[in-house]
Amino acid sequence: MDKKTKSFKKLGRHLVRTSITLLDGLFNDDLEQLQAIEMHRNQLIDAARRKALVVLQLKTKKVANFETVVGFVTTKRKIDQQVVIKIQNNLQQLRIIALQDIEKVSVLDTKTKHKLIAK
Repeated sequence: MDKKTKSFKKLGRHLVRTSITLLDGLFNDDLEQLQAIEMHRNQLIDAARRKALVVLQLKTKKVANFETVVGFVTTKRKIDQQVVIKIQNNLQQLRIIALQDIEKVSVLDTKTKHKLIAK
């Protein structure tokens, strides 16, 4: 009987450790996503201040591949959850993009030729 209780205790401890590890992995993914969103937000604010051309690679649910948007950030104020982009080919057209949908941001500084800032 004593061996059974010891093995049950070991099994219980193993299950608890496994559950904690799984939960920790879930919470860390959220933390990494929030850090990536904050980094993209700072890049977009900087691009707006410099009036630089931005290239955004977006995650899309409809298409298996990524979508690319090229344009200028319209605001110099703090960006919360969304950013407004003036499309490069048609400056009359605006596009609102959620920060959580952005996979990658590249900034092309138009004032100094051939300077590409990609992160």
